[in-house]
Amino acid sequence: MASDWSLWINVEFRPSILEERLLLEYLPLLRETTETISTRGFVSHLPARIQCMSKDLLSRIGKACPTLKKFIAEEHYIDAHDVSFQLFLA
Repeated sequence: MASDWSLWINVEFRPSILEERLLLEYLPLLRETTETISTRGFVSHLPARIQCMSKDLLSRIGKACPTLKKFIAEEHYIDAHDVSFQLFLA
């Protein structure tokens, strides 16, 4: 039932903190029809800035969800030296 495509159009992960390794586990369930992904990271729980989403993960999300319209990444630290803004436009 969890793999039903209709459950993966507007994906809401924000009730829980989502680490990159967990999002990688959900990646195969994301579809071409996925329009919205909302996530919450753990920046407020860390004493230092540790990247929460890698360039590789964001690229894989972009490939899995070519019609993605909205990507919400609350409380994630994303290193601008590693992840280009252009990645979000591709």
